[in-house]
Amino acid sequence: MKVVTAWLSIVVLAAWIAILGAQRGLLAATVLMHWPVGLILILGFLFDLKGSLFAMLVGAAYLVALRMGGVLDSWTLVGWQVLVYGLFGMYPFRFMQVREERKHHYRTLIEYKHGELEGLKQKTAEVDRRCRETEELMRPKAVR
Repeated sequence: MKVVTAWLSIVVLAAWIAILGAQRGLLAATVLMHWPVGLILILGFLFDLKGSLFAMLVGAAYLVALRMGGVLDSWTLVGWQVLVYGLFGMYPFRFMQVREERKHHYRTLIEYKHGELEGLKQKTAEVDRRCRETEELMRPKAVR
């Protein structure tokens, strides 16, 4: 399901780029500069941090190519957009941190509960032993 969703998102992104990016003007420049954010998020979704960082670098190279080709008129704009790509590229890192914190929390909780269960098993065994001893003492001597 994860891969199907990602491919569907890539198809929608490609259609968006084809329709709006083919035009001239501010809207076309905006689409040309911002579509790599979608790719960064999709690859981050599929491949975590490695995918998003790879897409970020590809997006940065793409921007440099746009600037060198004369589509964009400012290196400052390219620099700010690379910064935006970097922020989105690091976005999956936070999810990875949360996932690791959750795993650590649950491992700790499971270990604690195992310790509690062992303690309860020992107490139960002790009570069971005492019950057997008491039953032995309460039985008539002839039955023993």
